[in-house]
Order: sequence, then C-alpha cells, then structure tokens
Amino acid sequence: MKRTQPLVLHIPARWLHYTQPLQYLLALELSWPTSMVHSLAERFAFRNDEKRFVKELLSRKKNLWCFRTNQQKFCGDFVIIDMSSPCPKKREVYVLDLKRGARLKSGGGGAGIQFKNARLAVEEIARKTETIDKDTSYELLTGDREEILAYLGISYV
Repeated sequence: MKRTQPLVLHIPARWLHYTQPLQYLLALELSWPTSMVHSLAERFAFRNDEKRFVKELLSRKKNLWCFRTNQQKFCGDFVIIDMSSPCPKKREVYVLDLKRGARLKSGGGGAGIQFKNARLAVEEIARKTETIDKDTSYELLTGDREEILAYLGISYV
C-alpha cells in the first residue's frame, strides 16, 4: 500500500521540549511503521535556528498554531495560523520561509521556488484540521527569525 507524504505537520508547543518530537508526532498522526517514520522525519526536521524560532513563537503567542512543512515539497518552512478569531474564514494565515540575516519581505520575494506549493499546504491544513477555510488567503513572508517574530507581534528577547 502506497502512503502519501503529508505536506504539513502540526507542531504543538508541548512537543518542543522533547529531543526528537517529529518522529513521535509523525508516528501518532500517520500510524506508519517506525522505519518509514524515521525517513519521513528528516523531511520535517528543524535546521539552523528553526526550532528556536518555533519555541519563541509558541511560548510567547498562545493564539498561534504552527505547522512545519515538508521540506522537499516547496511549501515554505512553516504555516502559521492566528486562532484569535472564532470564525475559521477570518483567521490570518502566514506561510513563512526563514532566511538567516535577511530583511523581512512580504509576498514571497527572496524565496525562489520555495513557495511553489504553499496553496497546497494551506488546503491540506484546512482539510485535516478545519481550523481555516480551504479558500483562505494567506500572506507569504520571508526574512530572518527576529524580523518575522517582530512582524507577528513578538519582540525578540
């Protein structure tokens, strides 16, 4: 039986305290054999300061949900949903591509083809979680971790 790789993986704040949270999350979400989970986890692994970014984001803004994207599928690095609104159609969605040392750019500038499948990732979140509408608009953001955190209302400490 062929298994489809997910485009996104929800990262709850509590899992950031574990050394290898991705393998466990994938095993729970997909019910895949351990051997397959380990190879798939590499596609969702955090690089450079990405885990630090997510920890800061989720510890400081409880209203934000974070989804890690499959790094081989050109969906950016993360999809962030602001859950402040009780209406899924009104929730703000950001697709992010972290670029170390880069100034903040809105609209996808500086990301190359990294956002090619951003719409598919947003649609997968809508289908799997119903936290947003499948036609929800989203903002593409690239830039350094600190720049993006500041844009989302988190002053870097």
